[in-house]
Parts: sequence; structure tokens; C-alpha cells
Amino acid sequence: MDALTLAGRLHRRRRLGGLGFAAVLVLAVAARAEQAGAELRRDSFGDPLPAWALARVGTVRFRHDGAWVQLVRWLPGGKHLVSYGDDGQVRFWDARTGRRLGALRCPAGVVALGVDAKGKLLGLVGKDRKVCLYELDADLTGTKLLRSFRVGRPVGGACFSRDLRRVAVWGGTRTVGLWDTAKGEEVFSLSAHLGAIHTAVFSTDGRWVATGGADERVRLWDAATGRPGPILAVPGGFGRVAFTPDGRHLVTAGRKLRIWDVRGLEEPRSLPLPSRDVLGLSADGKRIVLVCGGATPGPLTLKLVDAGSAKVVGQVKGVPGWTKGLALCPDGARVATAGRRIRVWDLCAGREVHGQPLPHCRLGAMAFCPAGPAVVVADLAGNVTSWKAHTGALTGRCRLPWGTVRPVGLASSGEGKLLAVNLGSLVWVGQLGTGREVRRFRLEPRGRISLAVFSPGGRSLAVAGRCPGRPGASTGSWLVQLRSLDGGQPAWTVRAGARVVGAMCFSPGGRRLAVGLGRALCVYDARTGRELATVKGLGPVRGVAFGRDGRAVAWVGLRGVGLVELGPARSAWFTACFDGTAPEARRCFAVAFDVRAGRVVAADGSSGIVVLDARDGRVLGRFRPGGLWAPLTAVSADGRLAAWARPNGTILIWSVEEACRKGQADG
Repeated sequence: MDALTLAGRLHRRRRLGGLGFAAVLVLAVAARAEQAGAELRRDSFGDPLPAWALARVGTVRFRHDGAWVQLVRWLPGGKHLVSYGDDGQVRFWDARTGRRLGALRCPAGVVALGVDAKGKLLGLVGKDRKVCLYELDADLTGTKLLRSFRVGRPVGGACFSRDLRRVAVWGGTRTVGLWDTAKGEEVFSLSAHLGAIHTAVFSTDGRWVATGGADERVRLWDAATGRPGPILAVPGGFGRVAFTPDGRHLVTAGRKLRIWDVRGLEEPRSLPLPSRDVLGLSADGKRIVLVCGGATPGPLTLKLVDAGSAKVVGQVKGVPGWTKGLALCPDGARVATAGRRIRVWDLCAGREVHGQPLPHCRLGAMAFCPAGPAVVVADLAGNVTSWKAHTGALTGRCRLPWGTVRPVGLASSGEGKLLAVNLGSLVWVGQLGTGREVRRFRLEPRGRISLAVFSPGGRSLAVAGRCPGRPGASTGSWLVQLRSLDGGQPAWTVRAGARVVGAMCFSPGGRRLAVGLGRALCVYDARTGRELATVKGLGPVRGVAFGRDGRAVAWVGLRGVGLVELGPARSAWFTACFDGTAPEARRCFAVAFDVRAGRVVAADGSSGIVVLDARDGRVLGRFRPGGLWAPLTAVSADGRLAAWARPNGTILIWSVEEACRKGQADG
């Protein structure tokens, strides 16, 4: 119940006077306007942002909230698509723009999708053996459950008839169960294969059912009576088969493309076109779409073949995905593929129809840049991009000289002009705008680099990593070195032994360096490497952050979040552990210290964002954006912004201040 509803009830009961009601009314309307303003924020593509999000890097067009799209199907007419992703959602899309239309929650998982010929009914077969039929709204924004039932056999695959009155279910055995969706009963059990069933498909008129198995045979069945029909030998063939639109012929793939008469009255017509799978036929039956390529998953080649002359009239090479995630448009010229996003391909033109520009592929590292502020992202294709935090606009781009790499860390200088990419064996430092290389660093002696942090002025770099131990030693030695961008030998080196370096951070003035060494927090003089203080017994430290004056250090690790403050004599330290107060922070690995507001901000891909009072550890706010795990998280140095990388390749940037207000409202 919000404040406006409560004030109305109290006013009607005469427990709230006119002036009091007016004051509450003004405050409630202002709160609602502020919340509506937050909810009406949109990204650069015009799609709405989640509540309390400031900007989005990337787009949600043709993307599920999870990392993968598992299934995709066309709706009749070729104007809309329906898909299922590993986020447990069945979504409907505008095929022209990729805009989301509606969603249906299916947490148990979906094995097969089916849409009737009129586009008004949707059939789903779940991994929990449940078959559901839904009625679709005209604008595809809502659904209504009509009926559901469970099948009595394992579900490995399924296929609906065109009118959704029958569904064929198979899984790991030599039989296929044919179920009546209206009665929820199994009407036939089809068994005539010597191996496991791979596929089953209904003819367009619903008269025939074709089943294919590991024995390289295709068997035809009468769908009305369950009587077996002809057995077709398909050497080297596996995968799907397809009926012609009139239901009189069947197309199979293998060493040759064969077109069979389902009545067995004619000899099959063979075409010298080896392929792995038959995706389908056009509505007029004159064109066949074949799938060629290597092992699944992997790059595929889609070929559009004229059924009369056996000539390839169009093809698309290098299509990522797998055969289960392909869908042919009713016009026979476009193919939708599932993967990290839905992609639509034009077979005649040999290209993607309207590919959305990707800001990056799979993320490798992410960090905040104080200048702007901006979010800097490095992907696994060797691209480094910078995005404005408040708008999500692209501000800089460069490409690493090695091409495809896997960055394990990222750091940006205070002015945002220099970039340090940790590649494990070395650290590459270059200019963000031009990509020009400034310096490369390696550990001395050579070892595996785990962390790299710029000093506030951007003139030096703190590097930490592990060097191989002596022959026969079980572990190596961890080192912390200060390297100057001018080159030369390290300014100083700290040998940590077997203690793992989990985090590093410079003070705002660059005079001190805080290092998380195993279960301790150590502070060193950045000029000489002399140890100033050590706090032990903290648990594994995964993140550290200095306050604005450099007298307080916030740490975060597996035991929680803590605050270490240097006393007036700069020798007395005390520790405030918030372990029992904020259990959500036990897995947080990114931390920032907001001195202005007296808050400690911690973020993690599984726990969400936790905001704590720096004085007593009291939880001021917490929330988990989107309710999904995120592979990468980052917090700005001032603790006011948090970046949340989603599994679908987009990045959401959140305001910590609004997150606190949301946490208090929910609490």
C-alpha cells in the first residue's frame, strides 16, 4: 500500500485533516512522479530501461535476458517470431525491428514450440513432460492457458502437427508416442526403428507422420490410424526431414538429396547435393533449404536449392548456431537462427537482413573510468570500447594488436586517455582513442599477471602476479611491482610468498597502495614500497578502495565487507567487520568508498549491490538488478554508479543513490 492510498483511507475515516491530507497528497504525487520518471527511461534504441537504471550499453533487440536463445520459430505470415531462451522465457518478437512484444514464463524449460496455421494458438512441450496449449492475443502481448497435460514417457524431442491437435514425443528410445492434445491421451505408440529416434515431423495436411532414427531409415505412419507406411533408406542421413506443401512427397538429406513419394508408387528422385539436414521447403514447394557444415555447434552453410533443376540459387556461409535452433520463414527466403541472439538471414542476398550493431561480443573485462564518467569494456574479439555512463553513448574505440584475445583484467587512467589490458602473460598499455601502443609490461622474473592498477596520475602501474617456483615446489611466489610508463626496471618489488594477491588500489593522492594479500590487508608507501601497516584475520580479500582523504580503506571478501581507518598518529588501525550484518556481501568482489555520503558500496554478479553505512555497517540499501547472475560487475571510484554486465551481452548502469531509496522503500 503506497502513501496516496493510505492517506485516502485515513481521510475518509476522518483520521486525517484537510491540511494533512493535502501534504501527504503532494508528497505521494511527487514520489509517484519520480518513480514514473525512472521507469520511463529508455536506451538509445528506444526500449524501456529497468526501474532505477540510468543507461544501457547495447540493445535487447532479439536478445533474451539469458546468454543463449535455444529455440526459434516463425509465426504464419513471416512478420513475427517466437523463441525460448535459457532465462526460462518464451518471447514474441517483431521480425522487422527485433522489438519485444510479449513474454511467457516457463521455468521448467521448453523442448519444442508449435504454432497453428492461423497464428492464434501456441503449443509448448516442457522438459518436465508437460504439454501446454495457449491462446495468443492479437498483438502477441499476452497469452491464456487453454489446457495442459503430462506425457508418460521421457521427453527428448517433440513435434506438433500444423493444427496442434497431435503432438509426437520421443526421447532416448526406439518408439514415438502420438498424443491427442484435446483429450491429453496417447493414441498410438510407433515403434519400427533399430536405433534411437532422432526426429519426427507431420505433413502439412496432418495425414502422415515421418520418423527418422539412428538406423539411417525414415518410416512413414498414418497419423489417423497409426498404421505403418513405407520404409525409406537414407544412407548417411540424419537430422530432420521435410514434407512438400501438398503432403505427397518427402525430402531427406544425406549423401544425396532425395525426394520420395509417400505412397511408394514412384522411385525417389536423387539430387547430387550432400547435406546434413533439410530445413524445409517454401510455401509453393519449388525451393528447398539445406543445412551443410561441420559438427554441431559450429559455423553452418545454408543453401537455397531449386527443387526442379537442383541448382543452388542462394546461400549464406558462416552462420553460427546449430540445426535445432534454425527456423525457415514461410516465404522460403529467410532463415532465423538461435544463439547468443536471434539473427535473420536472407538466403537470396546471402547476408543478414537487419543485424543490430553489436557493441561487443563476449565480455572479457570491464572497469569504470573516472573521466566522464565512462565504462570501458574489453571483449574476447580484441575490441576495447568506452561508453558514457549516464547515456550509454559510444565515446571511444580501439582494437588490440593481437586480434582475438582473452583479457583477464582492465584498468583505465584517471583522465581516461590510457588503457591497461591484462592479458595474463603481459599487460598492454595503449591509448583508448587511437589504439596506439605505449608500453608492454611483464613480471620480472616472468610469471602470470593477475592484477594491474594505474596510479592516479597515470604515470605508473602497479602489477601483481605469480612467478613459477623452484623445481619440485608445489606453488609459486606472488609478487607486487611498481612499473613506470617510461620503461626500465621495476621501481620496487614486494615478495608475498604464497599469499594470493586478491586486490590492489592506490590512494587518491597516489602516495599509498593498498594490497589484499591472502587473509590480510597491507598498505605500502607507493614511492618506496615500504610497508606502512598490516591488518590480519580478515578472510580472503577480493576488493579494496580508499576514501577521498586516503585515511580509510574499505575491503570486501568472502567473509563480508569491512572498514579499516588510519588513526591520527597514522599507526593505530581498527577493523569493523560487517560479516553478520550484511550476509549478501559475502560474495562481493567489487567495492567503492563514498566518503561524501559515508557509504561503502559492494557489488557482485550473484549477490547484487549492497550499500552499507561506513560508521556502523548498517545496510542502507540492496537490490539485485534483473534477478539474474552477471558475469562482470564494477563500481565507480566515488561509489555512485554500478555497472552490471548481463549474460546476453548488454551492460546496465545503475545509480547507487536510487538503489538505496529503492531498498528503503522495499524494506
